[in-house]
Amino acid sequence: LPFDLEVLAQELGDECFLMLRTHYLDAYKLTEEHRTFAADLSKHHDVTELMLLADVLVTDYSSVMFDFANTGRPMVFYTYDYEEYVRDERGTYFDLAEQAPGPMVADTAGLVAALRDVDALHERNRERYAAFRARYGEYETGSAAEHVVERFLAKGRDR
Repeated sequence: LPFDLEVLAQELGDECFLMLRTHYLDAYKLTEEHRTFAADLSKHHDVTELMLLADVLVTDYSSVMFDFANTGRPMVFYTYDYEEYVRDERGTYFDLAEQAPGPMVADTAGLVAALRDVDALHERNRERYAAFRARYGEYETGSAAEHVVERFLAKGRDR
């Protein structure tokens, strides 16, 4: 893992439980000593279910940020390799540093600090979060299922 799980467990173990879901090409095996602090849920078939359980999302450049933004809950961006990723890897579709709806942290200490006071960091980023949701979630109204039922079932009644 790109962060120190032992430090996270020591610093946040009584306050947090980490649901780890790695990229499908990555693999990580948690040791028995971390089972009370973290679980590897990488093989769980539906990330949506995990997002419903999560109080905060810690991600890097994953598109899961767009889905999680609909929950209104805080996000922390663990971007320890940001410069290299933007320069040498795939890059990003937009300037994450400019638009991220939460703090970008580059090391385990930054991650601990962000998670220690997640409510305050969410409040400090409220305007950025609102701008992010307005830009990337403009069609998310929370009533998609209702609209589908109205459109398709109402059509059937009119025939």
